[in-house]
Amino acid sequence: MKNKNLFDGFTVNIFFDDEEGYYHAQLMEFPTVSAFGLTPAAAVRQLKTDWKLMKERLKEREKQHTIFVLEFFKDEETVYEYRQPPHIEALSEQALLEVFCDETSSPIVKYRAAMILLTVKKCTKFVPICMEFLNFIINAELDIEDFETWMDLNNFPDLFLDLALIRAYPEVKDFVNYLLTENPRHKKLFFNLAIMSLASLSVKLNRRDAIPILKSNMSHFGHFPKPLLIEMAEYFDKFKEVAGIQGILTNGLADKMPDVETRCLELLQKHDPEFVKEWQAQKETANTQNEASE
Repeated sequence: MKNKNLFDGFTVNIFFDDEEGYYHAQLMEFPTVSAFGLTPAAAVRQLKTDWKLMKERLKEREKQHTIFVLEFFKDEETVYEYRQPPHIEALSEQALLEVFCDETSSPIVKYRAAMILLTVKKCTKFVPICMEFLNFIINAELDIEDFETWMDLNNFPDLFLDLALIRAYPEVKDFVNYLLTENPRHKKLFFNLAIMSLASLSVKLNRRDAIPILKSNMSHFGHFPKPLLIEMAEYFDKFKEVAGIQGILTNGLADKMPDVETRCLELLQKHDPEFVKEWQAQKETANTQNEASE
């Protein structure tokens, strides 16, 4: 017989053993999982108990295996590649969730579990769990001046880049707003990557509502890679936010990135040619003065 509720869809075989005088119940797909009783119902009840215990043991074994893999997983950048290492691909979503939620898991194991859940498994149900954890860390009474504590926490801001990969826009925006309005204990540790994640998501999803936040925090764009700065300029252009494009230049974000400066000036030429003319004149004057001083 089959009972999907009790035995997860596996087939239960019940037979009477004349020699022993008992009814036997076993899973046909797993013959070693068996039980006996004076009646068929008793045998099935015992089998149900044995099956539950076996699943718990298997679950714990899988969890310990997942922890072992995560502890010795050093090449973290491979999770962003098209094909992940087989031993990482094979980790189950459920086991990773349990490892992350286990209070005894080390910070580095938690971080690696979270990274794989977001980047490899694309697990959207993990997002609120992840955000709850990050909100806890941001206010935790931890001494980040202590080197070991800092090393433990230093990885977690990177999760905001992973959250951008699965387009967790509302959660990231709420977190940035929280950082700005509540000024939590460890704001500095998280803010740069959180605002970078919000910028990336705003560009990808064409979300206009984050523009005031982004424009008022452009001083934190200094760590943005060149492609994202160019995308931000084009994003501001799309919504005719001229001050945003100008801000990339006036905040010195393009000083060592001529490609970014060129693209900003191209876009500004449509909206504010006078600004472009003045900018180029100032650059020419600065170059002349530098040449004269040499």
